[in-house]
Amino acid sequence: MVKIDTKEDFSMIEVSKEEVAEKMSASLKSILSDKKDEVRGNIILVFLQTPKLHLSDRTINEIKSTQDEFLKSDLSFIITPISNQTLNEKLKEKEINFTPTLSEAIDMIMMEKLERDVLGINKKEDV
Repeated sequence: MVKIDTKEDFSMIEVSKEEVAEKMSASLKSILSDKKDEVRGNIILVFLQTPKLHLSDRTINEIKSTQDEFLKSDLSFIITPISNQTLNEKLKEKEINFTPTLSEAIDMIMMEKLERDVLGINKKEDV
């Protein structure tokens, strides 16, 4: 179902199914939670590049919940590639971070990391 590729600043979790059904949601959430606790906790969740990609409502809610956990831990969580317009709208409605391409997802991770570094420096200076 998934392939994990760890890079210097993030991990990519590749889902190899066009449809992430209800029963797969729990195992995907478990994998994501485990990766959050690792040193390189930033995650790019990579789906097959297909306009037929379908995520169940439960899966979308699980992804939103997982993204919120990552954000609370000052980590990035991004989904890519999303080219399906219906899915695009659902993710926007839930305020889930996604990009149309992997390179944009990597750029977003790096920008958020830089932003956290800068804000972290400012917080230390305020003390």
